[in-house]
Amino acid sequence: MALRLGATIRGNKYSFRLVEKLGDKTVFSPVFKAEVLPGVQSLLPKSRWAVVKSADLENQTQVDCLVKEYKYYKKPSIESSRNFRNLCDIINDPIGWTAQKPFCLAFEWMDMTLAEVPFEEHMKDLVLVANIVKVCLEAFVELEKEHLVYSDLKPANVLISSVGGLSKVKIGDLGLAGPEGGNPRWVQPEAFRAPEVWTGVSCFHKADVWSIAAMILQWFDPNILGNADNIDKTLIHPMAWCLAKIILLFDPSCSSIPPPSNVDKTLQVYFKLAQNLTITQAEEDSDELLLQIPSFKVWANLAMDAGIPKVVLDAIRILAVPNPTNRPSALQALQSPEYKALQKAAAAYGN
Repeated sequence: MALRLGATIRGNKYSFRLVEKLGDKTVFSPVFKAEVLPGVQSLLPKSRWAVVKSADLENQTQVDCLVKEYKYYKKPSIESSRNFRNLCDIINDPIGWTAQKPFCLAFEWMDMTLAEVPFEEHMKDLVLVANIVKVCLEAFVELEKEHLVYSDLKPANVLISSVGGLSKVKIGDLGLAGPEGGNPRWVQPEAFRAPEVWTGVSCFHKADVWSIAAMILQWFDPNILGNADNIDKTLIHPMAWCLAKIILLFDPSCSSIPPPSNVDKTLQVYFKLAQNLTITQAEEDSDELLLQIPSFKVWANLAMDAGIPKVVLDAIRILAVPNPTNRPSALQALQSPEYKALQKAAAAYGN
């Protein structure tokens, strides 16, 4: 049966009635909210709702991502994980996939994504931020055991539900995960892309660690990272604009980020432009810089004045190390004093 609202499709365990089309500007695959109904063996569903995800058969990238996600959910560290959204059923088989018999994955329902959570109302919510950091780090440890990188951390993939007044957090969408070092250039969303990935290194485990800090930082301050506010996207390449922000925030001396290979002249040009942007004036004869990005120390002081807890800022700083050689792995971060202080403060929050 073709996927359309109102249709009921049958999985291995349950049936699913498609009730709402889901997604935002970062989601292009067919994704639905579905009511979970008793299946062929009259199994009673544990939850009323699920997310049913498929792919456009004419879009090979979507197809490959969905099949890859299905394959990764069979890996022991992911299948047993409490940090990834549960795969609760499979609809049809990827072999013999047709428009009338679509292959779909049914996942547990989560109430919202981090993208839908207003920062202003939650910037002092230590429990939410601590849970996000904990789940992401633990998930990346599990992926590292399988020699995989996630490479797609962003607010739309951080899933949140309220359970007994507490925030349950999970990671969704493994479609862009892949073997460490085996991905094409410039994976990861621009705002959360690790500096070494920008400069031409393939995506390895520590690039995922960087993305946690970058995502939380950008949730607090939407234009502090990324290319959205680039004044001229036709003249200033995203790599230059985004790297210039990272340099200003975390590497003012321009000494920590590994430069591109001498072989790649194009990346060298963009890297040099990024360095120049950090000292470019907004206008001729102006003392004001084009990029108004403070050092992280200055930004953190302003953030504390606005009410963001210091333990959150300390956790961001320990993860956002420009040189991946000095950046902690996810496991090292879980053992760090900064992480432990964040979790301790979250446990005491509201008590």
